[in-house]
Amino acid sequence: MVKNNKKSLVLIILSVVFVFAFLPFKEAKAAITDNMSGWAWSENIGWISFNCTNQASCSATNNYGVNADLVATGLLSGYAWSENIGWITFNSSELGGCPSGTCEAKFASNEFSGWARACSVFQSGCSGATSTNTGGWDGWIHLKGSNYGVVLDASYELKGYASGGWGDSGVIGWISFNCSNGGSAVCAVSPYKVIINNPKPSAQFLTVDGDNPLDYCLHSDHPPVRLRWTFVGGDATDVQTQYEIQISKFSNFSSLVEDATGTDSAMVTAKNLDYGGVTYFWRLKVWGKSESDWITGPPFTTIQFAYPDPDFTWSPNKIIVGKTVTFDGSALTYFYGGPHHWKWDFNNDGTFDYEGDNASTATTSYSYSKSIYRVKLEVGVGARTCSITKPITSVMFGAPIWTETPAPTK
Repeated sequence: MVKNNKKSLVLIILSVVFVFAFLPFKEAKAAITDNMSGWAWSENIGWISFNCTNQASCSATNNYGVNADLVATGLLSGYAWSENIGWITFNSSELGGCPSGTCEAKFASNEFSGWARACSVFQSGCSGATSTNTGGWDGWIHLKGSNYGVVLDASYELKGYASGGWGDSGVIGWISFNCSNGGSAVCAVSPYKVIINNPKPSAQFLTVDGDNPLDYCLHSDHPPVRLRWTFVGGDATDVQTQYEIQISKFSNFSSLVEDATGTDSAMVTAKNLDYGGVTYFWRLKVWGKSESDWITGPPFTTIQFAYPDPDFTWSPNKIIVGKTVTFDGSALTYFYGGPHHWKWDFNNDGTFDYEGDNASTATTSYSYSKSIYRVKLEVGVGARTCSITKPITSVMFGAPIWTETPAPTK
């Protein structure tokens, strides 16, 4: 945005300055964890600090800052400080009754809108009845007008101007948020700016899926535990570009059983875990416009035994139409303890033809004809059930049976 140069105040009305010089300091209510810092410059009142860390002066009674929620609401909150007019509030609850438009100070589409207000105009605190000693000044600061405003650039620097009013009631005048507003010559002398401090991405809703047969029936060597999360960007335009997941048997991650990286997925299936009720710990790091801290997920414990991994053969290998066939499912791999139950569907019509706890081998007199069949075997260990279906394509007619008959008589 471009500063409006039609009218500008150069001097502060002395009577107003005199009043403010004796206003008591109010205790700040914000935190040093607020993400905005740096200095803005008012042509009338001088420097405005957006965080106590600017002067390394943070303490129990001087712990202030301004925060911009770039992810969820876009709202600004907290306090800035001017040595001439005191606290400036950005809290929505203290900005009611603004001169026009939406009162709350807010960020959207890389620009700021709404209002802030100097607390010195109130009799106490930053809301309520206004003081009669302000010379008519209302304390309002407009963040966006028809030909001016404050924006956020790609490097998280605030640029542009806010307006603190005009004439005798406009004590603050123009507020510049970046020395670059005045060009390189200004920055060479006074390189001031207000910035948003490294808005790191994060993640939430870190969860561990339960054991799903659709996964476990295909993975008998290692339990395929699925780990999920939801990416939270540093701002509303931030997207995940990379992740890293570490899994360990130790909560301090002193040694790893898995260290997986990827790009835009928000789910990972672990590959190197052990069955047997082993407890694991995991943590996640994500990247968007910047790198997150490590985020710890909930510990999880693997199931005791693998799911059954059924397979079967049949004899004879070449099935003769109308002849008895024996199916053998005893070559069950990666099978661990517990009662087991076999179910056979010899023509895959949805109805099991033979089943039992000791039915690893099944003989059927089902009369296969010259066609293609599919045979299904389902094996369960308690509630854990897996199945396999195979096509039977080797059905053929048997050799013709010849019977010798006497020659016909004449």
